Amino acid sequence: MSINKQQIAQQFAQASQSYDHQAKVQQQLYPLLIELLRPYQQHFSHILEIGCGSGGFSRCLQQQFQAEQWTFNDLCPQNLPLLQQKIEKTDRTFFCFGDAEQVHFPHHYQLITAASSLQWFNNIPQFLQRCASLLEPKGYLLFNVFTSQNLTEVRQLTGIGLNYPSLIQWRQWLTKQFDIIAEQQLNIALYFDQPIAVLKHLKQTGVTATSTGKGWSKQKYQDFIQQYRQQFSNHQGQVRLTYTPLLFLARKKSEQ
Repeated sequence: MSINKQQIAQQFAQASQSYDHQAKVQQQLYPLLIELLRPYQQHFSHILEIGCGSGGFSRCLQQQFQAEQWTFNDLCPQNLPLLQQKIEKTDRTFFCFGDAEQVHFPHHYQLITAASSLQWFNNIPQFLQRCASLLEPKGYLLFNVFTSQNLTEVRQLTGIGLNYPSLIQWRQWLTKQFDIIAEQQLNIALYFDQPIAVLKHLKQTGVTATSTGKGWSKQKYQDFIQQYRQQFSNHQGQVRLTYTPLLFLARKKSEQ
């Protein structure tokens, strides 16, 4: 199933003002990604961030690593004002808006990074190959995605969700052009007072780009609320939503 990038851009643009407040899991991953890379290199000639969004991870990168040049890419040009508030802008900082699977990146990079964005790509193996061609020899690729169990509660009740590649599939794709230096798999549960808060959370982080809750009848909506509470409540009456992130640090093979 092809991912509609125009729809994704629209949903994330609508969620841009609320994303930083709601994206608690994504923000928890920022320091974990940083720590995967820190032991190996801290100064780079040129860093490219894919899917920088509102700039949360961008700011962390600039606080923890040094680079002579920075390039920030995102699908939504509407994020530029938010980015400009968060990042350190110099004459060696560049913005490149557009679909990262299609846009032309004119440079070579020592580090390409992507926090919680590659799951929205249509042809991941092709993009990984492209990253290898954009990286300098022994350059690094640092990113996180999510496993097939991500948001499992919503998927179980609606049948709606992204088709997340498996850990084995990621390893197979990466090892064609990269050596996997580190990987980490996590299970992070968020708790909400009621199921409607789960839907609000998904909408305000842009995840409703997968159509969760859109066009539901009143009965379907009520059934979702009831079943969610019945199946995924704890003893305190809160309901659970589970994220299952997968983090990778890979280095371009010397022969690539």
